Amino acid sequence: MQINQINVNYIPAEDRLLMRINTVDKAELRFWLTRRITATVLGALTRFERQALTGVDRARYVNLAEEDIKQLNRQTKVNPGDFSARFNVAAATYPMGEAPVLVTAVDAPATGNGARIMLGLAIGQTLTMELDPPLLHGLLTLVERAATEAAWGVITAPGDALEIAAAPDSPRPVH
Repeated sequence: MQINQINVNYIPAEDRLLMRINTVDKAELRFWLTRRITATVLGALTRFERQALTGVDRARYVNLAEEDIKQLNRQTKVNPGDFSARFNVAAATYPMGEAPVLVTAVDAPATGNGARIMLGLAIGQTLTMELDPPLLHGLLTLVERAATEAAWGVITAPGDALEIAAAPDSPRPVH
């Protein structure tokens, strides 16, 4: 399957992120990402992004902070128009059903030049996504935006790890 669009939104009633992927052959896959899975996905995508930064001529950007370099790198690899297109909801098929499938595990093995994210699903299957640089940066941006809206306190930390900040005082559903 070749990915056509990805959409990630926070669903307050579920206190989860809904990730929807539609393919060029008009199939739609739907997944629930919990706070823990979101933190793991963000950690993996951030690690892949850091590895991709080795391709940036760091000497030209000596006075820029790493965060500025990341933003510059994203801007050069993600077409800003990608985020303005509405998600195509006219799927012809739902290979895993119309109800979202819970992601229960994430694996992100090193692949050399690319990025590979493997999502373990509650139905006993694994979805493997090969991410080229535009898709990597686009997915990272979408997950970051949705996680920020969720106010889970998921933040990137130095190194490859992620820290989960203390939850806000407001009560949230527990899953």
